[in-house]
Amino acid sequence: MSKSLPRSHNRRTVALFLMLIVLSTGRQPAVAAPFRLDEGERLSEQIARAAKHLQRSSDSEMTILYRPRQGVQQHYKVELAKVRWQPHPPMEPPYPGLAVTVEKGSGGYCDAHVKAVGVPIALRIEKFGEPTEIVLRKAGNEVDVVALR
Repeated sequence: MSKSLPRSHNRRTVALFLMLIVLSTGRQPAVAAPFRLDEGERLSEQIARAAKHLQRSSDSEMTILYRPRQGVQQHYKVELAKVRWQPHPPMEPPYPGLAVTVEKGSGGYCDAHVKAVGVPIALRIEKFGEPTEIVLRKAGNEVDVVALR
């Protein structure tokens, strides 16, 4: 007659096994992948954080660097649609955002930055081998993304 382990022991065993995989390979297991931000979400949130920092500072301009998670040794593209700053949802249509296309990893689309910045003109850049510089400028109470370099 064999005894089976209680359900809590089985869960602990599975959790320990997954932790050993992560530690031994240095990689996240596939089950964690759906919870990672895609490149569009990552960049949109990075811009929003930088804009909030710029609003609190006495500076009038800030440049941030964007590097895809899988590195800059790939062709990638960043596109920001023209949009008026809309700090309080619901946002007015159309619902423009930004798109990031990468060769490695997961490109994506997001509009989270619209709560923190405006984009006075549509911006687009294609890069290989170097990070993208994103220029934010503060005028009064508002912050705009004014250039991609």
